[in-house]
Amino acid sequence: MKILKKVSVSTVFGRVTADEIASLKENGGEIPVGRFYGVANGSKQGTTQFGVWTGLTGSFRAVDFKTGEMCQGPVLLLPMGICEQVAETLKQKSEAGEIASATIAVDIFVKFCAIAGEDKYEYIARANEVPAQDDPLEKLAASLGPVPVNPLLSLEAPAQGAAAALEAPKTEAAPAKGKSK
Repeated sequence: MKILKKVSVSTVFGRVTADEIASLKENGGEIPVGRFYGVANGSKQGTTQFGVWTGLTGSFRAVDFKTGEMCQGPVLLLPMGICEQVAETLKQKSEAGEIASATIAVDIFVKFCAIAGEDKYEYIARANEVPAQDDPLEKLAASLGPVPVNPLLSLEAPAQGAAAALEAPKTEAAPAKGKSK
């Protein structure tokens, strides 16, 4: 296992090449990058020419999906605001007088994305762990009930009864204006 100063997409997977971007554009799909997981107990921020970044401190590992190679390090840097979300959780726990610790486990993929006419790519993250019982966002989601499904967005044709339900509702004629009895 490689020991790294920081665990990130670039240190595990490397850079996305122009050939990989062209292949994604032509064939669609995703390129699997790796699995990133560990325990965060703090965060740190810095600035580069690309802007402000947030990293997590603790103990982290990653597995390169292409080679199977594993690495480990004390700092985790992930795209898409993932580290910022975990850092906020750590801050809230610390302010509440709790031990600031959080687990993280995500699989990262790359997919094609055209931005302003240029061929680019974007990262996709998929959570790879069951949320904690005391996760406030999970508690809120559970209290909201089922998500309504719009039958117009369904990929399948609506059932016979559903087609009738989609028709415009019939309204009764409004009473004539004037004096009521």
